[in-house]
Amino acid sequence: AKNFKKNDIHLDIMWSDIDYMKDLGDFTIDNDRYPPEQFRNYLKEYNLRFVPIIDAGIAVGDNEAFIEGQSRDVYIKNSWGKNLVGKVWPGYTTWVDFSHPNASQYWEDMFRKFHEKLPFGGIWLDMNEYASFCNGECNPWEDFPTSGDDDLPHHAGGALPSEKTLSINARHYNNVTELYWHNINGLVENYETRKALKNVGLNDVFILSRANFAGQGRYSTIWFGDNGATYEFMQLSISQAFSYNIFGFPFTGADICGFIWDTQPELCARWMQLGAFFPFARNHNALDAKDQEPYVLGDDVLITSQVSLKARYSILKWYFSRFVELNGTGTVFRPLMWQYPQDDTVYTEEVLNSQILISDILMLTPALKEGQRTVWPYLPKDKWYNFRQGQKLQGSQDKPLYHEISAPLRDVLPIMIRGGTIMYNQSTEGVTRVTHLSNEYSLIIALSDEVNGKYLANGTFMTINDYQNMDNIICLLYTSPSPRDS
Repeated sequence: AKNFKKNDIHLDIMWSDIDYMKDLGDFTIDNDRYPPEQFRNYLKEYNLRFVPIIDAGIAVGDNEAFIEGQSRDVYIKNSWGKNLVGKVWPGYTTWVDFSHPNASQYWEDMFRKFHEKLPFGGIWLDMNEYASFCNGECNPWEDFPTSGDDDLPHHAGGALPSEKTLSINARHYNNVTELYWHNINGLVENYETRKALKNVGLNDVFILSRANFAGQGRYSTIWFGDNGATYEFMQLSISQAFSYNIFGFPFTGADICGFIWDTQPELCARWMQLGAFFPFARNHNALDAKDQEPYVLGDDVLITSQVSLKARYSILKWYFSRFVELNGTGTVFRPLMWQYPQDDTVYTEEVLNSQILISDILMLTPALKEGQRTVWPYLPKDKWYNFRQGQKLQGSQDKPLYHEISAPLRDVLPIMIRGGTIMYNQSTEGVTRVTHLSNEYSLIIALSDEVNGKYLANGTFMTINDYQNMDNIICLLYTSPSPRDS
């Protein structure tokens, strides 16, 4: 945090993987490395929120979380009626059966005690498919047979159903087998976590999850898991976001600069340009990969990160208002084909995998190849301006064309704005936190082509005092008889 502040890099959340835990066990804190009082003061000093990880597996042994769960009998059983034992980071683990009537209160109690030790602003749920390092079940005591049974008529992808996860014969409450429950483990864990955090006192609950299922977007968001530090993974993140929109997760993103393998400066700079405009933007990498904070990879990465994050924060309240206005329906970060379904070109792989719309107003065209210094975005039939320079690129009656646009490092990625629209932004002078943003705004008006002797633009402005009150949406209409940049 000190280095982020020193280098004028925006930072709102301090994420922590399992490093903060004592012996890698859930709901514990390593008091030697993360003394709670000092850590609370540290977060307060740098005005940060803390989002720790919670893995699905509860460590077997002499720890409060396991003992309390054992006393309430909330763990998934094997086919012999004993706690099913697997293995994750802390060693032998077992898993909460969220269908058990005692599980909900147990989960809330664990989070309440954890929050009392170290107040957090959100929770990151991982390994919650449920993942295990044993296939089906471990047998640490070797005094009973395991319950693994992979006798199914079809094995998807050629893998056994119990590979790196729980046995399909594991037993949930009322003797329901894992075969019928497995796909919703993550969904129900997210539901119970959201309910627990609300009861603990978090007003705006944020949960990031790896496991996901239909309908889960109501309770949490997801990221794309363990990606790699390659240009291919960076480009893939675009189509992943589009796909998860379809699945009901509009607020998503990838680990910027890549999670596994060592990132490279140019790749990381390009990924910061792109990732700054994903709904969920986080730079996170593996313990055995080299550091990839923007200030350790050279000036190209540092300056690119600074300007890209400033651009993100300048439109952040407008961006967020797009999600609020949709009220859980529709998408914000979307492919061109959803706005221009009659245009065959927007369905081509070239356009689909490299161009992005934010709402129906902004178009992003990132550089996605090593050594690339220009992009060639396809502009569908509409009026388009260069967002930052303001010059007209194409009129609504012009033939849709590809346009060459410079895409240097140490700058924001190329952005276009659609004619006939109004949005707003803010100054980011002295801003490195969301809480630094003021309530002063500038309107950005992109005029349409002439319509009956007039040039029009419209949009909405949201005063977010009550997210559920749509009366807070102010409709904006601008009319000009003689625009300067028509």
